Amino acid sequence: MKNVFKIISIAGALLISSKAMSKEKDFSISFGNIASQTLSFEVNNAENISLFIYNDADGEIYSEKVGNLNHVTKTYNMGNFEDGTYFLIAESEHKLEKYKIQINRKNMTLEKTPVKEIIKPEFVINGNKVSLKMDNLQGSVNVSVQDLSNNIYFNEARTPKDGNINISFQLNPKTSENYIIAVERNGDIFSRMISLK
Repeated sequence: MKNVFKIISIAGALLISSKAMSKEKDFSISFGNIASQTLSFEVNNAENISLFIYNDADGEIYSEKVGNLNHVTKTYNMGNFEDGTYFLIAESEHKLEKYKIQINRKNMTLEKTPVKEIIKPEFVINGNKVSLKMDNLQGSVNVSVQDLSNNIYFNEARTPKDGNINISFQLNPKTSENYIIAVERNGDIFSRMISLK
């Protein structure tokens, strides 16, 4: 199994610079005053994010993709929505934020702090070397590497040092042409298939 891949350690200086770069890439949302039926907010670093509104009863109600805009202002009229609990989700390649909206008798309230915020793993692929990076983490994550035949080559819980995880794998194309690298955190699983063809 030693010839499948090797883990390569990365120096701490790179962790600091990748953390700063990650913050520059992350979007941020700020909400204005919430009118009775109107939801307004601004998104900074809004390039290539998706916005969704859904509830548990009806599923996705509205979605849109924001293109190459650094700053965008959005206003949604929620006046036709039935009473209930809704969620606004903003998702980019790097993170997801989920906000709770409550509508009761045509009055709307919003929790301006996300009920869920997920920092997604970042995969950098260079030939058959794959680097996995996650920044600003609290708590541990489980990282696994397997092929399409479910042969497991790596499965380990990692506790981030200084909030960062940075692992590199040298995958062996002679063992398998395809690998799946999965990261599990707080019940959320993110995976990426790596093809070495």
